[in-house]
Amino acid sequence: MRSIEKFRYLIVIALVLFTSLFSFDTLRAASTLTVSQAIQTQNNSAQTVEGYVVGKPISSSTVVKSSFPDDYALAIAERSSETDSSKMLYVQIPSQFRSQFGLKTN
Repeated sequence: MRSIEKFRYLIVIALVLFTSLFSFDTLRAASTLTVSQAIQTQNNSAQTVEGYVVGKPISSSTVVKSSFPDDYALAIAERSSETDSSKMLYVQIPSQFRSQFGLKTN
């Protein structure tokens, strides 16, 4: 083999070995979940969930849509018109983000 061919061969082997170090499960974990997927997968992990902010939860079955009492949490759903609290994901807002994302303040 000529030296350039050896070099290319080593690069290919190095790339194969490098990519084999990563699992495809790690790549899937970085994907965005729907609200229903997130409700089914609650396991104390940090995930990205896409949905509509539909109100502020005030109990396990009640979400207010106006006159928000505080900035502590919000409820998200797959549809902006959702009224069934069992199809909503309640999200606690950490104190450092309440002024930006809290429903009473904003």
